Amino acid sequence: MKIKEQFLSIFFLTVFLFTAAPALAENISVSPMFIDYVTEARDIKQEVIKIKNHGGSPVRMYASVHEISLGSDGEIKEFVTPAMTDRTTSVTSWIEITRGRNAIPPGGEIEIPFTIHINPNAAPGKYQVYLGFANAKNRDIAEAQIMSGQGDGVIVRISIDEKQSEFMRLVGFMTDRFMLNRGDQKLSYEVENTGDVALKPSGEVIFYDSRGRELSSLALNEDGKEIQPGEIIVFNESVPDFKKFGKNKAFMTLEYGNINKAAVYDTTYFYSMPVPYLVGVLTFLIFIVLAMTFVIYKATHRRHAKYHHDDVHDVAMFVRDGHHDRDEKDHDLNLKPKQKDE
Repeated sequence: MKIKEQFLSIFFLTVFLFTAAPALAENISVSPMFIDYVTEARDIKQEVIKIKNHGGSPVRMYASVHEISLGSDGEIKEFVTPAMTDRTTSVTSWIEITRGRNAIPPGGEIEIPFTIHINPNAAPGKYQVYLGFANAKNRDIAEAQIMSGQGDGVIVRISIDEKQSEFMRLVGFMTDRFMLNRGDQKLSYEVENTGDVALKPSGEVIFYDSRGRELSSLALNEDGKEIQPGEIIVFNESVPDFKKFGKNKAFMTLEYGNINKAAVYDTTYFYSMPVPYLVGVLTFLIFIVLAMTFVIYKATHRRHAKYHHDDVHDVAMFVRDGHHDRDEKDHDLNLKPKQKDE
């Protein structure tokens, strides 16, 4: 008799569980229902799941994590057995969530935090994971209920794009050494795209005088010219006129990047010399040369004139007619031809 009563008790309990479980599941709500991340390897994401008990009895909720595949309508097609040996593609190994019992009183609500640690070597692609919650005596029973379609949960989709580097190198930046403000002064800069994606650099050059005062500015690559990976391009820009003479500084800021913005900087120096200033300087130099030439000429002419009039004297010479005999002195020169006998 006792065996029969025990059998009937087990039978009615089983019927109750199969009929009451859906009702109990309907008394539990989990939010949010869907989480979507677009991220990259080595990233860390944190989220909070809220579970509310709408019933009149306390519940004990256990969490379980399952890799899933989704249909076109966003519904779960199947539970995928994860490859735990390859953590670069095993999305369940990236999830950190408490697996213990979470008691919720009637009408109560709890928050369960979880963290996603993207594997540093995660392969690009799309990953789906289901964080399920079920009311059961222990975690194994709860997991079996979730796998059979009972319980509630959150669908998490993780999209990992292929990481592409964005990097640009400034090879050179220069201007004309002397700018005469004739409308043809140039500025040039050479850049190399050493990254993996095409870049459109942009920026400006600010011109300062020797005292640090801003003179003018120039926008760079206003046409939006694109540099392909591995390509080197030289940009040429027209420099505005400067009204002052002196040494100036050109400070360049060049930005690039589609996802992460970066910038390169450089400085060069030049002299601005407007044409009127140049004409004035040349005129002054010519005047100085002519004045020095005139001074040198006058000094040389005066020296020659003084030499002819002051240092040269006429000496009178007398020639005596006839024969003149006199005694020969020791200091006299005898110009007569010598005789053979002498």
